[in-house]
Amino acid sequence: MVELSVPNAGEIHRASPTCGQILPILEKLVAHLAVKGGDTVFVSNLKKQVWGNLSKCYQNDEIRNFLQVATALDPRFKHKLDDDTIWDQMQRNLIEQSKEEDGGADGATMQSENEDEQKSVSEQ
Repeated sequence: MVELSVPNAGEIHRASPTCGQILPILEKLVAHLAVKGGDTVFVSNLKKQVWGNLSKCYQNDEIRNFLQVATALDPRFKHKLDDDTIWDQMQRNLIEQSKEEDGGADGATMQSENEDEQKSVSEQ
């Protein structure tokens, strides 16, 4: 039986990996658990069973999105995302959030100040 080694063993030996490490670890496991031509029947079945179990983890859209954002923000992995979608989504979320904050108390104050200015201009 061939021993499965993880290229970055430091990630596995940590007691608690960060959420930004989960997707990169899963990607490495996908590569290691791929059935290869030289695998015995036992090893091949073991890989299929382990991957069958792992492939069901982290499939919830909200959890997956959270893990993608965490991975993108982790400086060790931010350049490993092939898809710019997560960056676009983060940008949209930040813009929405800033608009919501601007529309709060400060937005109401700004609006009333603008109305006061318009009244004073029209009175002149």
